[in-house]
Amino acid sequence: MRVNKIERNHGVFVKKILTIIVMVLFSNHVYAQDAVLTPAPGSVFSSDDTITVEFKVPSGNAEGALFTLSNGKMENVKGSGPYKFTLSLNNQGIGPLEITAMTFGAGQNYMASTHIIIEPKENSLESIEAMQNFLPMDQLGLSLQISIMGHFNDGSTKNMTKGKTGTLYSIKSGTSDIISVSADGLVRANGEGNDVVLISNRGKTASVPVEVRVHVPSQ
Repeated sequence: MRVNKIERNHGVFVKKILTIIVMVLFSNHVYAQDAVLTPAPGSVFSSDDTITVEFKVPSGNAEGALFTLSNGKMENVKGSGPYKFTLSLNNQGIGPLEITAMTFGAGQNYMASTHIIIEPKENSLESIEAMQNFLPMDQLGLSLQISIMGHFNDGSTKNMTKGKTGTLYSIKSGTSDIISVSADGLVRANGEGNDVVLISNRGKTASVPVEVRVHVPSQ
C-alpha cells in the first residue's frame, strides 16, 4: 500500500512539474478571440468516444502547437495550422478534462483552453431539473443562485449547477436589461420586469421565470 501511495504522489509531482515548465516556456503567449480551440467548453462525451481536438489561430509564423491535458498527457503537432489530433477517451478517466493549446515559433504565438466532460457510456442523462420554479427579486443588484439537478437513466442524480458539468445558461429576452446570469447560474437583478432563465445540458432543457419588482417604502 505504501508503494502505491508513493507512485501516485510521484505521478502528481510529475504533472505539476510539466505544468510549470509549460507555463514558463509559453509565458509570452496571448489569448485571442480568433484563436479557437474545439471541442467547445462543456462538451460531453462517452468514455468510449474518439474525438478530434483542433486549434485554429490567426496567420503567423508558428512552427507547431503543443496540446496539454490536465491528466498530464501532451500532444505535439508540427507544421502550419489549423492544428489537430485525434484523442481516444478510453483511457482518459471519467469527469472533467482540461485541454490547453499553445503555438510555438517565431513571431506572435497564441494560447487557448477548453474543457470536456467524460462520462461512462451507460450513464446517460435523462433530464435536468431546476430546484427553483420561480425567482422573485425585490431589489436591484440582488443576486440569487439557481440550482440544477441531473437525473440519469440508472436512477442516480447529480448536482449539475456548475458550468463545468456542461450546463449552459441564457436569458430568454437576449438582453441583460432585467436580469443577467453567470456561467454557474447566479442570477442578478438589473432592472424591473419579467424574464426567463433558460438552462440546457446535453439536449435536456429547463427554465426558471424571474420577476424583478423593487419595493419602495411609503413615506
